[in-house]
Amino acid sequence: MKAQQRTELTFLRIQYTNNDGDTPETVVQGVSGKVSPYESMCILDSSHSGASSILLKVIAGRASAAGVVHGVVKANNTKLTANYSLVYSAFVSAGDSAQCAQLTVRQTLMYAALLRRTDQRSCATVRHWYSSQFDSKHVSSLPEYVPYRDDDVQYDNTGASSGTSVVPLNEIENNIGSSRDLLQRIDDIILMMGLEQLADVCIGHRQKRNLSPSQLRCLTIAVELVNRPSLLFLDNPLADLDWHHSLVVTNAIKTLVAGGRTVICTMNTPTK
Repeated sequence: MKAQQRTELTFLRIQYTNNDGDTPETVVQGVSGKVSPYESMCILDSSHSGASSILLKVIAGRASAAGVVHGVVKANNTKLTANYSLVYSAFVSAGDSAQCAQLTVRQTLMYAALLRRTDQRSCATVRHWYSSQFDSKHVSSLPEYVPYRDDDVQYDNTGASSGTSVVPLNEIENNIGSSRDLLQRIDDIILMMGLEQLADVCIGHRQKRNLSPSQLRCLTIAVELVNRPSLLFLDNPLADLDWHHSLVVTNAIKTLVAGGRTVICTMNTPTK
């Protein structure tokens, strides 16, 4: 699965000062680096202070508003502002992102592709596209609403939230590709993340999950891959994974890099 484009990321003299307290504290100071397509970079944190995660968020444009950032970040030699948003980048935060309990693994990835690329959170958009591509059996299996996050507003299947409209099918297809391409991409991601046996299993509620914590972590990473980002940020991707899924994630990163992606991750060094 190749990236849509290539991205070279350069960061120069990065400094981050945390002002969330009585005394300002400089957490990151004078850090520079460069990572190109077909390369990966791992930022190690021997002190376990969280400085590596802060640096990752700074260069990804996700630093806390409570801090002050100095330095320059460039993507393909173009200077980026403090609050930039890269269209072809993805950020996987530490821990598991909220997922809809009613959806299967495959449906979760389908919704992620459609909702992110069309900037719409209405199920009407997703069901409209779905019904144009698949038979009624697949469409009827979709839930009546899908919260984008657990605490989000719930949209019904008519898109009845204020001002919600259905995105034209040709616009959706231009953004995500044809249905055949999207389905193949999702199958490839499911296989790469070791979720093939769970592809049609519902995620389940927090009180009764059908996926283990390690499998949920793999799903969290998979969600960020559906739109073929060329630049991928991973915050401590191996944290709390069992040995098998640690190997799955490591091999997935190698595959992504071999496909032309630029990958930057953090990792805590082992303690004695």
